Amino acid sequence: MAILNMAVCFHVLHKIAHQEWNTLLFQKEGLFLSILVKRWIFLLYLIHFGAVHYALVCPEPPPSATPEQIRVYKAVTAPSVLHMRRSIKGKTFREAQKTFRITRIDEFVERGMYLRVHVHPKRFPRCYEIDWKSRIIAVTESYVILDKPAATSVGGTTDNIEESCATFATRALGLTTPLMTTHQIDNCTEGCVVLARTKEYSSVFHGKIREKKVKKLYLALAAAPVPTGVITHYMRPVNIAPRLISEEFVKGWQLCQLDVLECRKVPWPNALIEKKYGIVDCGWPSKDFAYECKINLLTGRTHQELEFKLLEKGGVEHSVKLSYLVFLLSFTAWAKFVVLTTFSHAIQVRVQLAAIGAPIVGDSRYMPAAIAEMFSPGLNPLGKHKKQYTNGMIGQQQSKEWIALSMERNIPMV
Repeated sequence: MAILNMAVCFHVLHKIAHQEWNTLLFQKEGLFLSILVKRWIFLLYLIHFGAVHYALVCPEPPPSATPEQIRVYKAVTAPSVLHMRRSIKGKTFREAQKTFRITRIDEFVERGMYLRVHVHPKRFPRCYEIDWKSRIIAVTESYVILDKPAATSVGGTTDNIEESCATFATRALGLTTPLMTTHQIDNCTEGCVVLARTKEYSSVFHGKIREKKVKKLYLALAAAPVPTGVITHYMRPVNIAPRLISEEFVKGWQLCQLDVLECRKVPWPNALIEKKYGIVDCGWPSKDFAYECKINLLTGRTHQELEFKLLEKGGVEHSVKLSYLVFLLSFTAWAKFVVLTTFSHAIQVRVQLAAIGAPIVGDSRYMPAAIAEMFSPGLNPLGKHKKQYTNGMIGQQQSKEWIALSMERNIPMV
């Protein structure tokens, strides 16, 4: 019953199986007990979502592992124990530690294997609200172009491959072979993505990216005018929001550069648009006009305008520009941009525009601090009007206070 305990005690995320078992055991006589039915069905849902993973040999425990977890790890990875397991013969220790996803309920898991169950997979409920056929832009024998909705994942996450654009687009088109992702767009963004129908085209598209034949453009709706030209900052390499950036070079901080190609004055989103897309009123003082900025990112792996040739069945070549209309529902901000790279270009654009006093419309994470700096220049200890401190601790205190201005609203960390 050790494995049954592992299966139903879902608060235990990492556990070693101590006896051979099969994920189809729920059908076996004696296990189909009424008190356990719901838990077994829940496990099947987790397998369906792709939230259950395994490895032939348990990976090394993290630094936060408890003494008991370390003891179990050493016990099941002892050379004398591994020598008896036929499944890992011919594999190196590192190869045997590679993690795979359980995708079928009849997959076999043997004694001593590592099993990881994500009991709270990240969900994307908006997938069930979308008319996916209406989002299909083009269909060819090699690829499909989809207008990705906001608040959805392109290809899924570690714990959820079911609620993804690739899965729902495949069903909408009635395809028997699942569509494959070729590039990513932030979950919170909306715009065009290319999904491959064949492995061959997936390789072709990845080759285009490597050869820089795929160009990507970013558009952002800013609350204030943005000067054209290159904007340079240095971002603190800490993966915690809010992000801190400095106009001056700081050793160890990441270079962030974007080139504002043009800035066009447009009407501020009206009340109907704000309500429809959940744009938060962050208290920006002037709401007559907003500014649509065309941006080329100069840092990161991908940073140009996305424009490539589509060859249709008839042999007619069309140049299709994939611009991205993005409503940052997760952060209740309105903008146009895409692509996730090392520290997410979406975050880079948001932080850099806020730092120059032109935050993205409705960005409840960074706009309040930008407003505070506007009315009280010098609050930002790393900004243009920063104060000079002789005592480093005073500067640290000012940084904490500045961070607090961006933490007033209960927004998820990004």
